[in-house]
Amino acid sequence: MPVVLKPRQQNGHRLIIETEGPEKAVALWLARPDAEVWCALGCANMGKASPNAGDQIVIAADHGPAGTLAADRAKQAYRRRGCHVSVIFPTDSKDWDEMPTADVAAAIDGAGSNEQHTGADDRRYRFHLVPFSQIKLDNHQPYIVKGLVPREGLVLVWGPPKCGKSFVVFDVSMHIAFGWAYRGRRVRQCGVVYVACEGERGLSTRVEAFRKAKLDGIDEAAPFYLLTTRLSLKDDWQELVDDIRAQIGDINPGVIVIDTLNRALVGSESSDEDMGNFIKAADAIREAFRCAVVVIHHCGIEGTRPRGHTSLTGAVDAQLAVKRSESGVITVEVEWMKDGDSEGDQIVSRLETVEVGTDTDGDPITSCVVEIAEEAEAVADERKAKFTGPAKIALDILKNAVLDVGQMPPANKSIPTGVLAIQGSIWRERCYFGGLTSSDDLDTRRKTFNRAYQNLLSRGAIGVWDTWVWPAI
Repeated sequence: MPVVLKPRQQNGHRLIIETEGPEKAVALWLARPDAEVWCALGCANMGKASPNAGDQIVIAADHGPAGTLAADRAKQAYRRRGCHVSVIFPTDSKDWDEMPTADVAAAIDGAGSNEQHTGADDRRYRFHLVPFSQIKLDNHQPYIVKGLVPREGLVLVWGPPKCGKSFVVFDVSMHIAFGWAYRGRRVRQCGVVYVACEGERGLSTRVEAFRKAKLDGIDEAAPFYLLTTRLSLKDDWQELVDDIRAQIGDINPGVIVIDTLNRALVGSESSDEDMGNFIKAADAIREAFRCAVVVIHHCGIEGTRPRGHTSLTGAVDAQLAVKRSESGVITVEVEWMKDGDSEGDQIVSRLETVEVGTDTDGDPITSCVVEIAEEAEAVADERKAKFTGPAKIALDILKNAVLDVGQMPPANKSIPTGVLAIQGSIWRERCYFGGLTSSDDLDTRRKTFNRAYQNLLSRGAIGVWDTWVWPAI
């Protein structure tokens, strides 16, 4: 049931105004104190109250796709109950609590003339068309962290094991919860729910390390909530949404972190059906809270792309790749950003060890915090560093192969202009039989090549896109 402000009867039927959040509900009630104002406490709850047949309902919707969808669903639900329903939107892409009270009152008063639904002529549309003249610019901040985390959408953070991706996401999450700028990027403060499906024990230690290193040990309050659990996102998303709402009340989380995809997916990551079900569940959570859902994921064997079915990368609104060099430098690169111009941006960090206490044996308990790399040029230095052993042999074989059979790959923003490349299978075969290792065992050759490949890739010595590979130094 919604939170109700100022109930009052009008000639046997009520004028009811329904909206999504408490601040907007107060603004609407101040504009029309004679009306009954329902605060749904979230878009997903709109349309779930129980009005009487004949009630006049005005749905004060939000701008944006999620707000429009929620209003449309509520409208259909209340029409089925025999109510007269109108939908209104705030002017100039503002929120209702940002508008003058007189303007809010005028919008409510004009609702009946904008959309009449009476008797047998009432047509019920599931798919509501918005005329060109009514499509308005949404000038709200489109981000949580500018250039990294959109205000609403699915964000994929991927990389090999032990590259620091969970540390980075936790660090970004804490900056969001405290409203701190992140590496010079604007941040919109909001609630964060971090769902840790693996490494649960380490999260409390990580929180304590952050508290000691960043807050001087002071236990400051922030809308950050940790949930350590195993779950099937496909089966449990609705209960997860309900439990979050029940426990954090009026705080609407702007970010939900799922760490990791593998521990929240039942089935196979490579199955289109199983991955599709995971994506649908993540979208349902996004829609319920109108938030960013950040999913931490591993890479495939070759380390060139996120593991599993490609429907995942096709569904995301932002994709961040994380890698860690041999010297410990962690680089986060924006590979894909649906809205914005931050693609290709890099954030360079390293982990610093923090002692947080002692265990029952008297031994120190430690964790890490993310710090700005003192030597941001370390990444470039590593690219220039000399390679030895199999990595040097593999790089030499690649360079010779490009000179021998290299060709211009298809035009793509991920491949430098004018570069010559070869198919990765050609390079691998030449390495297997070109002296990378003296062993005759095929499995040994494969493992030696994979280690050399990862070494070269992590240090930026080679470029890879799809099936193409080329020397980058």
